[in-house]
This record gives sequence, structure tokens and C-alpha cells, in this order.
Amino acid sequence: MEQNERDLVLDAGVLPAVDSIVRDARAPVRVREACAEAVAALVRFNKDVFLVPPMGPTARTLVSMASVRF
Repeated sequence: MEQNERDLVLDAGVLPAVDSIVRDARAPVRVREACAEAVAALVRFNKDVFLVPPMGPTARTLVSMASVRF
């Protein structure tokens, strides 16, 4: 991901927005799954910027969501 694209994503607050939806148990499952995919895509594009300590709760939620599917 280019620096200017990364700055736009960070400045827009995309990660906190999708993170809050992933952790909201009241949100529809399909919406939470789509947001989880967005979080995964952001981390894959640039794990140095998007993989930070506050991602702990999100990681636990993602593992929990995955365990429900299997």
C-alpha cells in the first residue's frame, strides 16, 4: 500500500470503524463477516501499520466468529 493511500485510510478512521462493527454482537452476522474481511485485508496490505496492540480484542472476536462457523 502506498504511503498516501495508507494515510488516507488512517485519517479516515476506517480500521476503528470496521473494528467496532466486528466486535458488536448486535450487528448482523453478514455485516460482521464483511468487516472482518476488511480488517484482514488491511492487515495483509500493511501489517506494520494496522497490526497494533489494540487489535487484541478484535483478534479474539475474529477467532470466536471463526469457531462458530466450524
